[in-house]
Amino acid sequence: MTNKLILALVTLLASGLTCLANDKVKASGGILHGREITVNKHALSKFASGAVNIDRFPLQTKLERLKLRAIRFEDAPLDGVLKALKLKIRQAGGPKVNFFLKATPAQRKTQITLDLEHVPATDAIRYVCMASGMIAKYDEHVIQLQPAPPGYKY
Repeated sequence: MTNKLILALVTLLASGLTCLANDKVKASGGILHGREITVNKHALSKFASGAVNIDRFPLQTKLERLKLRAIRFEDAPLDGVLKALKLKIRQAGGPKVNFFLKATPAQRKTQITLDLEHVPATDAIRYVCMASGMIAKYDEHVIQLQPAPPGYKY
């Protein structure tokens, strides 16, 4: 989805829409006030309801849907946890995951203890981040882990 299309959808939603015939809508405010625009109303309603999230990369969406049966670590270093998590995701039928860890040597050795069952892969990653003081940023092909800013709320 291009930035122009995203901007147009956001503008339409912020402006308010008036439905006309077929796939025509009329913006009732904002910079598009009075203009008739042809849209796929079904797609737009999914977008408006939150069923389509434009902030997320496909990798994050796939990992949200992927359930991991069991994740167990006891006093395992962050580096080792990420390697094992990468393997667990592949074994569960998930996409290839690449982690990019921006951490000091001390942070890489943070000991993590987790015992999770039947959780989405994104939740497992979030709990690893919480246990290690990191945050995850999802890109198109990589999950970046970096230190959480002071006072960060998970």
